[in-house]
Amino acid sequence: MDRKGVITSANPASFRLSGYSEDDLVGKHFSKIGANQARDIPKYLKIFVSILNDNLPEPFEVQLATKDDVPIWAEAHVGHLKANGKIVGVQVLLRDITERKKIENELISSEERLKILFEYAPDAYYLNDLKGVFVDGNRAAEELTGYEKSELIGKNFLKIKLIPRRYISKAAKLLAINALGKPTGPDEFVLNRKDGVQVTVEIRTFPVTIEGRTLVLGIAHDITEHKRLDEKLKEHSERLEELVEEKVKELRESEVRFRELAELLPQTVFEIDLENNITFINHIGLKSYGYTREDLKSGLDVLNLFIPEDRDRAEKNGLRMMNGDEVLNTEYTALRKNGSTFPVDIFAVPIIRDGNVRGFRGIAIDLTDRKKSGEEIRESEKKYRTLVELSPDGITTLNRWGTITSVNRAFEKLTGYSDEEIVGKHFTKIGTIRARDIPRYLKLFSDVLRGKDVPFIEFSYTQRDGTSRWAEAHVSIMRDNGKLTGIQAVLRDITDRKESEQTLKENQEKLKEYSDHLEELVEEKTKELKGAERMAAIGEIASMVGHDLRNPLTGIAGAIYYLKTKLDPKMDESMMKMLELAERNVEYSDKIINDLLDYSRKIFLEKTKTTPQSIMRAILSSIQIPKKIQVEDRTQREPMITIDTQKMKRIFTNIITNAMDAMPEGGKLTITSQELKDKVEFTFTDTGEGIPDEIKEKIWTPLFTTKAKGMGLGLAICKRMVEAHDGSISVESTVGKGSTFTITIPLKRE
Repeated sequence: MDRKGVITSANPASFRLSGYSEDDLVGKHFSKIGANQARDIPKYLKIFVSILNDNLPEPFEVQLATKDDVPIWAEAHVGHLKANGKIVGVQVLLRDITERKKIENELISSEERLKILFEYAPDAYYLNDLKGVFVDGNRAAEELTGYEKSELIGKNFLKIKLIPRRYISKAAKLLAINALGKPTGPDEFVLNRKDGVQVTVEIRTFPVTIEGRTLVLGIAHDITEHKRLDEKLKEHSERLEELVEEKVKELRESEVRFRELAELLPQTVFEIDLENNITFINHIGLKSYGYTREDLKSGLDVLNLFIPEDRDRAEKNGLRMMNGDEVLNTEYTALRKNGSTFPVDIFAVPIIRDGNVRGFRGIAIDLTDRKKSGEEIRESEKKYRTLVELSPDGITTLNRWGTITSVNRAFEKLTGYSDEEIVGKHFTKIGTIRARDIPRYLKLFSDVLRGKDVPFIEFSYTQRDGTSRWAEAHVSIMRDNGKLTGIQAVLRDITDRKESEQTLKENQEKLKEYSDHLEELVEEKTKELKGAERMAAIGEIASMVGHDLRNPLTGIAGAIYYLKTKLDPKMDESMMKMLELAERNVEYSDKIINDLLDYSRKIFLEKTKTTPQSIMRAILSSIQIPKKIQVEDRTQREPMITIDTQKMKRIFTNIITNAMDAMPEGGKLTITSQELKDKVEFTFTDTGEGIPDEIKEKIWTPLFTTKAKGMGLGLAICKRMVEAHDGSISVESTVGKGSTFTITIPLKRE
């Protein structure tokens, strides 16, 4: 876009993204494109003004709509377009992130489900920072402490005196352990409820990272009843024989409570003896596996609840638990009575009586929903992988030891190696890095893993075919559940840019060599300096004349208009001619001022597309050509050129007018155009008086003229406007035979 916000160019990807054609976009203000959401236009205008003030924003997300009104999301990166060190426009890169936004929304839904599980967990769950300030808590935490969540969040547990003094040092020690990234627990604490009642809890803590912030997740389980029972047993140990019957009764009641609690749980709860007979299973378990209480009474072997392929592993895991070994692989495929299956995760512990294992007690969790969520996550990962594969930048991932774990197609194209030749190898072993650079890159890799902020890295590398290239890399850490797993590197080929920098360096060296011979060029540069001083003087004259003469000329023009209006019925022909003469001279004086100002101003182009024939016909139709002069227009319909039509009309009009002035007795003016490779050439050939050699070199000089009227700025302004188009203007002339002015304009400006 130019400084006015008008779109000057767009690449094919822009048309595919928006559904608009080039004619729909180019030449229109960006706020007038239907893809913009109306409510966002003021924000985009504000950003655009900020960019022109040299304030580049970070990449930001925008919501657009295609030509068919389909909503899309894009990530915008903006930069300046500069010429001669000045901002002349804005460049925008839009990257389609619609799929990513969809994935983010799906992840938000997953977070909502996790929030529900957190909120309705039976144990008290809470989050606090490493200073002991509460961040969040669930309903069970409110019930356990007697405080509402709003009374806890933002408060330190020390200030609200949630724990007695004797436990403060213990709590501080656990926070210190969490700060080192380690979990704690279970640890026993006494809590002071809001109503003054003390409860005993068993607390486990886990360090977690949420939105880049290290927090502590605590799980508090109320063990007040268990503690009270232990204290009673201790207090009445002397009367153990007397209380046997009472304690047996309590144990039976506890068993009843266990059975009742087991029946309330949403998972399968079971007990089996050493013969693999199920001695207890709750109603959820019976329902899940399709059995009845009568089946249980008749005898039900627990191995019948596994598919045949898992039964041997289940038996072996039972023997390992009897020997005190930890069983890690507890996922099985369960078998229902009707023959259907479902995945389960089983957690079991031995039932010990009198120091001997009597059986096993455990919980079986149906993994059907979890497996479904896993499939959704894999599908989301598949979409992410597709985006990576379609990225124009090379993307690779490395584990913590520097071994390459994945590459995308762009990375293969950058290096010339296939993924089979790269994946599984250390990044220093694939042959793209020069041996002398390896120690530096190993240090950079180590710095990234330690969390050091490493800026963009520029490095040279060798492709498989031996070609040397340059790339720019940005690296970032990858984590899984807060654990560092490796790094991701995004590589962009910058060979063209580096070659340009090398060319610039060579030019600078040439400039230095040139400066070494400065004494030989002093005289020439002195002449150029005088010319520059003259240009500066012209600029000052333009400002002074424009300021001092414009106001008087406006007054004179107003006076002439007043006289013509008031005296019109009374004026004779001679008076009217005098007023018209004065009016024409005011207009001519104003033109001189405009020429001076135009010559001193910086030229800005507002380009449009046209053809040589179209612009020339428009000019000739607006000029009054004397009858004694014949004008032959040989301009062609091709090629299409991109120019500032108003300024080019002024250039051509000036040359045509000068040609007619050079033929006071009549003659012929021939205008032609032709395409020459990457430029178009216009020629204006007259049969006039011609220009002497001693004058020919001065006609481009400002304030030089051979006419009785005029300031000598016409051709000087024309030359500046042509050069602003990156073109050139020249003249060939023979006295008595005529002159030929030639103007060349590049078809495509670099």
